[in-house]
Amino acid sequence: MGANGNEWSPWAIPPGDVAGGDAPVAEPAPVNPADAPTAQHPVVPVAPPIALPPAAPPPVPLAPAAPPAYGPPPPVAAPPPVFGPPGAPVAGGRRRTGLVLAAAGAAVAVVAGVVAVVVLRGSDDGTPSSAAVQGPQSSAGAEQSGAGSPAAGGNRDIASPLPSASTPPAQLEPGFALTAGQALRSANGKYTLTQQPDGNLVLADEAKRVQWSSQTSANPGATASLDRTGDFVVYAKSGTVLWRSSVNGQGALLQVRDDGTATMTRADRQEVWSSRNERTRLYPGQALNAGQQRRSSDGRFSLAQNADGNLVVTDAGKKVVWNAQTSGHQGAYTLMQSDGNLVVYGADKQPLWSSGTFGSSGAAAVLNTDGNLALTVGGKVVWGTATDGTTKLTAGQRLLAGQSRAAPNGQFTLLMQPDGNLVLQNAAKAVLWRSNTGGHPGASLRMQADGNLVVYEGGTGSTTALWSTKTTGRAATYLQVLDNGTVTLNTAAGQAVWKAP
Repeated sequence: MGANGNEWSPWAIPPGDVAGGDAPVAEPAPVNPADAPTAQHPVVPVAPPIALPPAAPPPVPLAPAAPPAYGPPPPVAAPPPVFGPPGAPVAGGRRRTGLVLAAAGAAVAVVAGVVAVVVLRGSDDGTPSSAAVQGPQSSAGAEQSGAGSPAAGGNRDIASPLPSASTPPAQLEPGFALTAGQALRSANGKYTLTQQPDGNLVLADEAKRVQWSSQTSANPGATASLDRTGDFVVYAKSGTVLWRSSVNGQGALLQVRDDGTATMTRADRQEVWSSRNERTRLYPGQALNAGQQRRSSDGRFSLAQNADGNLVVTDAGKKVVWNAQTSGHQGAYTLMQSDGNLVVYGADKQPLWSSGTFGSSGAAAVLNTDGNLALTVGGKVVWGTATDGTTKLTAGQRLLAGQSRAAPNGQFTLLMQPDGNLVLQNAAKAVLWRSNTGGHPGASLRMQADGNLVVYEGGTGSTTALWSTKTTGRAATYLQVLDNGTVTLNTAAGQAVWKAP
């Protein structure tokens, strides 16, 4: 992290610079194989052994239950531990920050049986963009294109295309879909929600300025369906889910309102989703695929899932404010799980980073105007990038190989090295403290819910402890790197129960 505390620069230290790489490590005692960030299981440190507390309840899986996950095939709940392969250091300088509200495509407005195709041009600064009319097409041809096909396994709800009409309706009911070229229009005629031929679902005003989009362009033939299950979904032609409203089956009516907002309401007309709110948040069950993002309401900050796998928050100057340190994993995506945990998954469905907030059911991720990505539930903030994401490792979180935490002043970094050694170093890369666990490539650090901070041997199924703070049962909830060059393990009240050096 730089002096301003905003840029991460984890680095690997050559084995010769860190003592402990070749030091013998005492064989740890077996650990309860059910240990996971979601359970309060003890670990046995290198020496001396520590007592096992009473058994904890079974771990809560990272993967949410039905409905299926948005984006790539949904993560499948697997036996603990829940975190996967090592991550990678942040790639410096390669960040994708342009707004992906509307990639170049064609929006179609159905007027008097004729479809007029318009090209929507997105802007890097997030301001509404204009559209240029290209010319008419046959409405019949547009309706037939991109109907899509069921996903493998037959779990797709096949909805009927919206019937042709001289004036598009303002509402969509369960069991109907918008195929390529079809649209909904507000009652006042000023706003149109169109399923474009390029796959993007776009809400635009009379001047063709984009108000919202599903960010699903480059998927020709996609269909937007209000499934009978009560969820609004954009399906690829293959049946893959590209975007979903994730309203837990509560959707009874989708409509485009006269104020330029698309909303989903329940049978009692209570709103459960809106395009206006989604511009700044991830609803429970929603995800970000590569190239997709959210923005703060003032447009100054962006949360983006980069193509290199990194989840980043950037400011108006495209400077990184926070990142999950998950670059080097193309195909990664971020899921706001219904259990309250925000997780970056690799293309292999293995988690690369997590907020550690499982148990906060119903939490949504909201990007605020101060650049803080906050997880909120019932009006309460349970985690935030500004308060927890850069200097702290909170209960349930891990550091994978190459990942780190840094002091607010950027002068000290706690790094989980690829060789398995956990080291504290200053800005000159001089090592101030080490766990002496080198020689175990892929080892990871876990801040356990039982209050113990543990270095585990590498491998997704490993339960072998290499080092521990021996603080089980002492109510520690987070680790923090301080400006004075020390690392402390603290209770929720801020009392230190362990520190180094």
